[in-house]
Amino acid sequence: MVCLSLLQVLHPLYVHQLARCSQVGHIVPVYFPWNGTIGPDCESSVGTCGQKDRKGTAFTGCKTTFATACAMSIPLLLPDAADAQESGSFRILQSYVQDFTTIEHAGGTATAGTLVGTSTIMESSGPPFAEGETGVAKCLVYVRTPRNGAVVLEAACTVTDGTGDEMYLLARRRDGNIAAGGGGAGLFEVLGGTGKFADVSGECPYTTQYHPENHADVSGKCTWQRP
Repeated sequence: MVCLSLLQVLHPLYVHQLARCSQVGHIVPVYFPWNGTIGPDCESSVGTCGQKDRKGTAFTGCKTTFATACAMSIPLLLPDAADAQESGSFRILQSYVQDFTTIEHAGGTATAGTLVGTSTIMESSGPPFAEGETGVAKCLVYVRTPRNGAVVLEAACTVTDGTGDEMYLLARRRDGNIAAGGGGAGLFEVLGGTGKFADVSGECPYTTQYHPENHADVSGKCTWQRP
C-alpha cells in the first residue's frame, strides 16, 4: 500500500484505481504504462483479495501482483534519475587549429592567439556528459616563455555542444612548449557552464601535442561534481 500510495501521489496516471487489497472483493486494476494496458486484477487472476485457500495462495498471489506492478513502475516514476547524477568522470579528446602571434619579450617570448576546433567525449560515467557527443571548442591562449625556456600557459576555453549548452574550461600548463613536435602536460579546471553544465565543477589532467601546420591535439581524463 505504501508503494501504491507513492505511485498515486507521484504519478496518478500510473494507477487506474487504488484500493486496499485486504478488503474482500475490492479489486485494483493496475495500469501498465509501458504497454498502455490495464493489467489483470487480483480477483480475476488469483481470487478475491480477502479470500485465502488453505495454503494462503490467493492472498499471496494478490500481493505478488501488486508487488510486481509496483516494482516495474518505480523506474518509470523517476525518468530523470540518471540526470540527477552528482559526480562522475569522462574522457575528452580535442583537436584544434591554432592561430598564434609571438613577440620577443624580456629575454624570452610572449605568445597569444586562438585555438578553434572540436571537443569529443570519448567515455563517460553518465549525464550530463554524453559519450560520443562532439562540440565546438574555442580558446583564447596566452603563453609566456621566459629566458630559461619554461613555458607558462593559460587558456580560457568554451565548449558548445549540439544543444547549445556551454561548458567553461580554464587550462594551465607549466610543462613543455608550444613548438611543432612538442607539447606537455597540464590541468583543465571545469568552471561550470549553461544548461545541463551549470554548477558543474571539476578538473582534467591533460596532455597536448603540437603538430605541423598549426594543429594541436589535447586529451584528458576528467572528474566532476555538483555542489
